[in-house]
Amino acid sequence: YFQMLSGDDFSLIHSLEKQYGINVSISRKKCQELAKCAYESGLGMRSIANQIRNMVDDSLFANPDCKSLKF
Repeated sequence: YFQMLSGDDFSLIHSLEKQYGINVSISRKKCQELAKCAYESGLGMRSIANQIRNMVDDSLFANPDCKSLKF
């Protein structure tokens, strides 16, 4: 999961960037945390996708004018 998430062509990140008109970047440490959670939960990439969407939504709710998010 970590390799899929940390790759430059992770489509969820690109689709969120297009959808919201923002830049999204995820640190290596956060990628590892998300991958571990996805593996342990057994939900895989669906778990990662939901967590990333929630992080983006929460950040944009708190700061709707934000153009760049780093996690």
